[in-house]
Amino acid sequence: MEILYRIGRGTVYDIIEQMTEPPSYSSVRTVMGTLVRKEIVSYERCGMNYVYAPMGNRKTASRSALKTILSTFFSNSANQAVLALLDTGETDLSNKDLSRIRKILQDSKSDTSKK
Repeated sequence: MEILYRIGRGTVYDIIEQMTEPPSYSSVRTVMGTLVRKEIVSYERCGMNYVYAPMGNRKTASRSALKTILSTFFSNSANQAVLALLDTGETDLSNKDLSRIRKILQDSKSDTSKK
Protein backbone atom coordinates (compact mmCIF):
# COMPACT_ATOMS: atom_id res chain seq x y z
CA MET A 1 0.00 0.00 0.00
CA GLU A 2 2.82 2.37 0.83
CA ILE A 3 4.12 1.98 -2.71
CA LEU A 4 0.70 2.58 -4.25
CA TYR A 5 0.21 5.71 -2.17
CA ARG A 6 3.63 6.94 -3.28
CA ILE A 7 3.27 6.20 -7.02
CA GLY A 8 -0.49 6.78 -7.20
CA ARG A 9 -1.26 3.86 -9.47
CA GLY A 10 0.61 1.05 -11.13
CA THR A 11 0.84 -2.51 -12.37
CA VAL A 12 2.25 -5.43 -10.40
CA TYR A 13 5.52 -4.85 -12.28
CA ASP A 14 5.53 -1.17 -11.21
CA ILE A 15 5.00 -2.21 -7.60
CA ILE A 16 7.73 -4.87 -7.72
CA GLU A 17 10.13 -2.35 -9.26
CA GLN A 18 9.75 -0.16 -6.15
CA MET A 19 10.60 -2.98 -3.71
CA THR A 20 14.11 -3.53 -2.40
CA GLU A 21 13.61 -7.29 -1.92
CA PRO A 22 10.53 -8.12 -3.98
CA PRO A 23 8.65 -11.38 -3.64
CA SER A 24 7.52 -13.22 -6.75
CA TYR A 25 5.13 -11.70 -9.26
CA SER A 26 2.50 -14.24 -8.17
CA SER A 27 2.80 -13.21 -4.53
CA VAL A 28 2.31 -9.52 -5.32
CA ARG A 29 -0.58 -10.35 -7.67
CA THR A 30 -2.25 -12.41 -4.92
CA VAL A 31 -1.91 -9.58 -2.42
CA MET A 32 -3.35 -7.11 -4.92
CA GLY A 33 -6.30 -9.45 -5.54
CA THR A 34 -6.93 -9.62 -1.78
CA LEU A 35 -6.80 -5.82 -1.48
CA VAL A 36 -9.25 -5.50 -4.38
CA ARG A 37 -11.69 -7.95 -2.71
CA LYS A 38 -11.40 -5.99 0.54
CA GLU A 39 -12.15 -2.82 -1.44
CA ILE A 40 -8.91 -1.17 -0.38
CA VAL A 41 -7.54 -1.05 -3.92
CA SER A 42 -9.32 -0.57 -7.24
CA TYR A 43 -8.11 -1.68 -10.64
CA GLU A 44 -8.70 -1.11 -14.32
CA ARG A 45 -7.64 -3.25 -17.19
CA CYS A 46 -5.12 -1.61 -19.49
CA GLY A 47 -4.27 -3.91 -22.38
CA MET A 48 -2.94 -7.14 -20.88
CA ASN A 49 -2.26 -5.59 -17.48
CA TYR A 50 -4.26 -4.51 -14.48
CA VAL A 51 -3.47 -1.05 -13.14
CA TYR A 52 -4.07 -0.73 -9.39
CA ALA A 53 -4.79 2.38 -7.32
CA PRO A 54 -5.64 2.98 -3.66
CA MET A 55 -9.37 3.57 -3.13
CA GLY A 56 -9.07 5.84 -0.12
CA ASN A 57 -6.59 8.33 1.17
CA ARG A 58 -3.64 7.31 3.31
CA LYS A 59 -5.07 8.80 6.51
CA THR A 60 -8.33 6.84 6.24
CA ALA A 61 -6.46 3.63 5.43
CA SER A 62 -4.01 4.07 8.30
CA ARG A 63 -6.84 4.65 10.78
CA SER A 64 -8.64 1.56 9.54
CA ALA A 65 -5.45 -0.52 9.86
CA LEU A 66 -4.82 0.86 13.33
CA LYS A 67 -8.34 -0.07 14.43
CA THR A 68 -7.73 -3.61 13.20
CA ILE A 69 -4.42 -3.79 15.07
CA LEU A 70 -6.03 -2.41 18.25
CA SER A 71 -8.82 -4.97 18.08
CA THR A 72 -6.61 -7.92 17.11
CA PHE A 73 -3.65 -7.43 19.43
CA PHE A 74 -4.67 -5.00 22.17
CA SER A 75 -8.32 -5.75 23.03
CA ASN A 76 -9.24 -2.28 21.71
CA SER A 77 -7.04 -0.66 24.34
CA ALA A 78 -5.17 2.41 23.08
CA ASN A 79 -3.35 2.45 26.41
CA GLN A 80 -1.93 -1.05 25.86
CA ALA A 81 -0.98 -0.21 22.28
CA VAL A 82 0.84 3.00 23.25
CA LEU A 83 2.68 1.24 26.07
CA ALA A 84 3.71 -1.59 23.72
CA LEU A 85 4.93 0.93 21.15
CA LEU A 86 6.97 2.85 23.69
CA ASP A 87 8.30 -0.39 25.21
CA THR A 88 9.94 -1.42 21.92
CA GLY A 89 12.75 1.04 22.60
CA GLU A 90 12.76 1.94 18.92
CA THR A 91 10.73 5.11 19.22
CA ASP A 92 12.86 8.16 18.64
CA LEU A 93 10.66 10.96 19.96
CA SER A 94 11.83 14.54 19.61
CA ASN A 95 10.92 17.24 22.12
CA LYS A 96 8.38 18.48 19.57
CA ASP A 97 6.83 14.98 19.39
CA LEU A 98 6.69 14.74 23.18
CA SER A 99 5.05 18.18 23.44
CA ARG A 100 2.42 17.18 20.90
CA ILE A 101 1.73 13.92 22.77
CA ARG A 102 1.42 15.83 26.07
CA LYS A 103 -1.08 18.22 24.47
CA ILE A 104 -3.16 15.35 23.04
CA LEU A 105 -3.15 13.63 26.44
CA GLN A 106 -4.09 16.84 28.22
CA ASP A 107 -6.91 17.52 25.73
CA SER A 108 -8.10 13.95 26.13
CA LYS A 109 -8.04 14.29 29.91
CA SER A 110 -10.05 17.53 29.66
CA ASP A 111 -12.62 15.87 27.39
CA THR A 112 -12.97 12.93 29.80
CA SER A 113 -13.47 15.17 32.83
CA LYS A 114 -16.32 17.02 31.06
CA LYS A 115 -18.35 13.81 30.73
